[in-house]
Amino acid sequence: WPILAKRFEKKKRIEREKIRQEKYKKYLEDMKQVILEECHHKSEILHENHVPLPIVLDRVKKRKRNLWERVIGQDDFLKVRLGLGDLPLEADIKFPDKKFTIDEDNLQDELFELAETPQILKKVPVTLSLYEEKVCGIIGDRKEVIDFVKGLILQLATLHSYDELKFVFVYEKKEQKDWKFVKWLPHVWNDD
Repeated sequence: WPILAKRFEKKKRIEREKIRQEKYKKYLEDMKQVILEECHHKSEILHENHVPLPIVLDRVKKRKRNLWERVIGQDDFLKVRLGLGDLPLEADIKFPDKKFTIDEDNLQDELFELAETPQILKKVPVTLSLYEEKVCGIIGDRKEVIDFVKGLILQLATLHSYDELKFVFVYEKKEQKDWKFVKWLPHVWNDD
């Protein structure tokens, strides 16, 4: 009888462990899916809030109502899109602390592997906040720099109202033809 009881207990432990393994692995898969969905959601928000230059310019051409939509106090005030890149997910994902244990547990190892895996948003808009970064510089081939800065100016002029943002342009006389368009922006003080 004691031998049968031990076999029964061992069989019950094995069955319980099998159920624990299956349920926890399912739980981990569900959590991975939640994290992936959050990455997708954050990516969509970034793409919606920081649209490419052709879409920004389309707002002007079609006189859409979301012209000059950004105002002081909003998180995206004076934020410009620089391009696309990979960014870490900004989310507070909580995991239990790693603690010392004598027993090996493959499920705990899988949990900590998930916790230590960086969550990266792929090909999302990379932005620069001119509100936070008061001074910045752009270096490179002069023609490319001028084209890039024109794109930044057009983003700023299209997304921000002239009563909340003013431009001052200082440039060399020889580049006047590159910058003559700015005098038509309502964000400048005057034609000078």
